[in-house]
Amino acid sequence: GRYRNIYTSIGKPGFMVIDQAYFMTGFFFISGYFTPSSYARKGRAEFLRDKLTRLGIPFIVYTLAVGPLLNLFCVSQRRVSGLNFNYGPDPGPTWFNLWLVIFNVCYCLFKDDKIDKNSVDDSSRPEPKQFPPFAWIVLTSAALGLLNGGLMLIHGNFITMPITFSSLPFYILGFVMGVFAKKNSWLDSVGNNFGNKNHNDDSTDDLESTNDN
Repeated sequence: GRYRNIYTSIGKPGFMVIDQAYFMTGFFFISGYFTPSSYARKGRAEFLRDKLTRLGIPFIVYTLAVGPLLNLFCVSQRRVSGLNFNYGPDPGPTWFNLWLVIFNVCYCLFKDDKIDKNSVDDSSRPEPKQFPPFAWIVLTSAALGLLNGGLMLIHGNFITMPITFSSLPFYILGFVMGVFAKKNSWLDSVGNNFGNKNHNDDSTDDLESTNDN
C-alpha cells in the first residue's frame, strides 16, 4: 500500500529506485521470454483467456478487497489522532499483473499468425536475429538512461505503475527483448557458447597436464 512505514522511509528514494531499475525489468524479460511458446501452444483466444484469468482476477481481487483491507489494518494499528480510513482501490504489488495483461494484449495485436502458417518448413522461416552486439547494448542503455533522467521529473503513478513514469521504457524493452530472446534462441546460444568455452578450457588443461608428464 501507500501507507508510510520504516522501510519506505529508509529505502526511498535511493535503494528502492535503484532496485526498481533492474529487477522489475528482469521480471518483464522473463515474462516476455515465455510468451511466444505459450501463445503458440494455446492460440490467440485461449492465450488471452488464460492471461485474463490468471492475472486479471488476482489484480481485481487485490485492488478492490485485499489492498483496502490491508490499508484499513495499518491505519487501525497506527492509532494516530485525525487519521481515518477512506476506502479506495489499491492495486499494491498486483500492478505487475495489470501491466503483464497490457503487454500480452499488445503482443497479440502485433503478432502476425500468417507468418507462422506460411513458415511450416524451416527453409521458409525467417533467419533468426543474432544476439545484439555489446556496443548496441551499451548505446541503448545510455539512451534509455537519458530518457529515464528526463522522465524522473514526472512523479507519481502511471496506470498503477509505482515510482515514476520513467520505469515504463525499461519495462517495455525488457518484455520485447524477452520475446526476441525466445524466438531467436539467444539464451540457448549463450549457454552453448559458455559450455563450449568451459569444454575448451578443460581440454587445454588436459593438454597442458599431458605435456607436463
